[in-house]
Amino acid sequence: MIRGFYTAASGMYTQQKKTNVLSNNMANIGTAGYKKDRLISTTFSQELVMRLEKGNPENFGRFDIINHPDEVHTDYAQSDFDITNRPYDMSILGDGFFVVKTDDGKELLTRNGQFDIDAKGCLILRGVGKVQSNRGDIKLPKSDFIVSADGTITTSDGKNFQLKIVMPENKDTLSNAYNGTFTDSAPKKQKQLKDGFEIMQGAYERSNVDVSEEMTRIIEAQRTFQSCGQMVRMIDTSESKLLEKIGSGR
Repeated sequence: MIRGFYTAASGMYTQQKKTNVLSNNMANIGTAGYKKDRLISTTFSQELVMRLEKGNPENFGRFDIINHPDEVHTDYAQSDFDITNRPYDMSILGDGFFVVKTDDGKELLTRNGQFDIDAKGCLILRGVGKVQSNRGDIKLPKSDFIVSADGTITTSDGKNFQLKIVMPENKDTLSNAYNGTFTDSAPKKQKQLKDGFEIMQGAYERSNVDVSEEMTRIIEAQRTFQSCGQMVRMIDTSESKLLEKIGSGR
């Protein structure tokens, strides 16, 4: 019974974690460039063996069924685009991320191209920081500029900026920050792209969260949580009755 109790309790814990991840996806449906997360779960024994055997659990025997939340995986699949015709809105078709520098000098990566300009005329992602070119900040006139497919920004006064589009060596080094941005734990391994993408002006990439899919997953997680909770109560009741019989000597 103890085994069953822990199995059901671990199921409740895993489904709660899954619901939290899915709820965060739902909260970011309207965040441009946001990429949905998925919780990857394993069993406790698998997790233990993978660590003890340095990732090689072959021929180690069977595993138990106690669930353990393993990691959160981000789906970086490209989403659809909203055509706005705003000159500051930009989107990346293909690989790569925009680079935005925060006020404290930290560089974040993003697919969120809902840009604007600040009081000094610098291209910014509001609430985050300044969009970067290969030469630093980008200072633009109010609206008189053109963005080419290769990321070249040409202003009416003849200035040129090349948008800094980068690609991490491994997307596993990325983690969610805020407002559709990501931090990279290995920034020195980023590659600045010169091809493999196109920049579209006057459009931005939506979140890749699908409402119906997320709702279905949330309902599934909640029902599994409820089933595990009911199982915990049943086991608890059975154990109580067993202890009463033992105590009474029957």
